[in-house]
Amino acid sequence: MNYHLKTKSKGNPSFRRAFLVVCVIFAFLGLLFLLNSRAPLSLLTAIGKPVWSMKQTASIFFRDNDGFLKRKQTLVEENNSLKQSLSDLTIASFERDILKEENRELKLIREESQEIARVLSTPIYTFYDSLIIELSKDSKAKAGDLVFAKGVVLLGEILDRSGSTARVKLFSSPGTLITLRLVSSGAELSVSGRGGGNFSVTVPSSLPIKEGDIFSYPFFTTNVVARVGDVRPAQLDSFNVVLSSYPVNIFELTWVGIHHVSETL
Repeated sequence: MNYHLKTKSKGNPSFRRAFLVVCVIFAFLGLLFLLNSRAPLSLLTAIGKPVWSMKQTASIFFRDNDGFLKRKQTLVEENNSLKQSLSDLTIASFERDILKEENRELKLIREESQEIARVLSTPIYTFYDSLIIELSKDSKAKAGDLVFAKGVVLLGEILDRSGSTARVKLFSSPGTLITLRLVSSGAELSVSGRGGGNFSVTVPSSLPIKEGDIFSYPFFTTNVVARVGDVRPAQLDSFNVVLSSYPVNIFELTWVGIHHVSETL
């Protein structure tokens, strides 16, 4: 009867190779230690120089990379700081521009000897093209007083007052009729408010009028009410429809000037 003999299993070749490499490295390091104390300098240099060079290269590599990581973190922090500074400067620039524009408007109002009032609510939040304005404690404003933007743009008149606030009805309120003078020809026309700061009037086609012409309030000197934006043929022959609007944005008003009618009329 034949019996199969058990064969011994061979070890893992990868493990053996790794173990051999480790042994060689330790042997080489031990040899360097001995040579460092006993061998001639020339032999020590010839054998050890490659290892020292590798050690020095590795040291420089890790030192430089450590600096790179630190510099990278520093750059990130500096970048964030610059972004914050830029944001602060942008906000400051916006604030400066706003103050500059407000100061310019206030200067124009003062030059016309008008009472200054702050706009609390524009037509975006009120109905029928009206404003709500805040008056000073010693304000003399009353119903019927004229209200201007930028000193010369006549917007409308005070409708009523309650304490330190007043309501202003704009001439552009829908259905409002107002007599305005066409500056280019001197013709006085009954202009109708259309809302949103806009006006319209139907005129004979023989009347010379073009885009950019100015309408003013005939009962007050040095003022502008509307600027012609379009002239188009009317449904009736020999007539044109003239569309105009305030030369300022009534939805972005911050300050207005009040002219007391009793002082001039």
